[in-house]
Amino acid sequence: MNRSIHFRAAVLVATVFALIAVPAGTASAKTKAANGPLVVANYAGFGSKNVRTDVLAIPEKGKPEKLLSKAGLNGAIAISPDGRRFVYQAPASTGSLYLSWVKRPGKKLRLSAASENALPGDAVFSPDGKSIYYTSTTVTTGDPGNPFPGEPEFRTSLKQYFLASRKSRTIDFDPGTDVQLIDDISQNGRIIAFSSRFQLESRITFLNLKTGRQWRFNSKRAASLASFSPDGKRIAFNSTSIPKIDVFIAKLDGTGLRRINPAGTLGVYPLFSPDGRKVAYAKSNGTSIKSLEVMNLKSGKTATIKAPSAYAIPYQWLPSTWKER
Repeated sequence: MNRSIHFRAAVLVATVFALIAVPAGTASAKTKAANGPLVVANYAGFGSKNVRTDVLAIPEKGKPEKLLSKAGLNGAIAISPDGRRFVYQAPASTGSLYLSWVKRPGKKLRLSAASENALPGDAVFSPDGKSIYYTSTTVTTGDPGNPFPGEPEFRTSLKQYFLASRKSRTIDFDPGTDVQLIDDISQNGRIIAFSSRFQLESRITFLNLKTGRQWRFNSKRAASLASFSPDGKRIAFNSTSIPKIDVFIAKLDGTGLRRINPAGTLGVYPLFSPDGRKVAYAKSNGTSIKSLEVMNLKSGKTATIKAPSAYAIPYQWLPSTWKER
């Protein structure tokens, strides 16, 4: 996804520091069920005019299943709980999020308003699959008549799109001065986790949708890409302190910190499993993805899944009940 560059795959070919510069699209509602496949976006055709994205369902054991293949599909991929729909970010120049259908990827509905001042956002389905939460950010540079307008100012809005009515509402949320992107929503649908835009300064913020309470995740290092455990009491997240990029789990108040990836390795794009017993992440060499790793939290053992390419990014871990009935 593109953050300023929000397109994650483009980030992958830049530097190790940019590898997780785009907190996004790990967004996924979870049910406490047996584990299904990882949803992985495999970006292909870089350096050509035929850039496309293959969205794969990759099980811990067995062969990957291609869910869809689509040109012009950037980041922010989120699959609905029933496996029928998905949300994606169109090319960055449009700054728009679209809703589409897995079996009919050519059909689409625009979620976010078209605007030259809109930066790409992120989205997540509600756990019941009836609505979509997404962010939309506008950019202003002050008085257009001023030859020295100053630094750009960002304003992020949080919205909820209802699938039945195709209408949206704006939710009270204080994003501060940075761009906020949705990482995940808790299984009970009450808490949304956000990451701020600039990775070196990135912080995770929580919003309780029921009470309106908003608070910052307590972390000494830059933190981003939160993924809730099914009980909503912990998150897996990326922690960055140059040159280290690690995966940790912790409680929502920042206590109970535990490293997931081995020391000296680079772990990115963490995902809590639907059963809460495992954490998956992508192992990187700093410029590309080398493999997908799955750690059993009880035993501490890690299993390796072959990455389909150097530009394969895990966005979501679905429960075994995900497939369309």
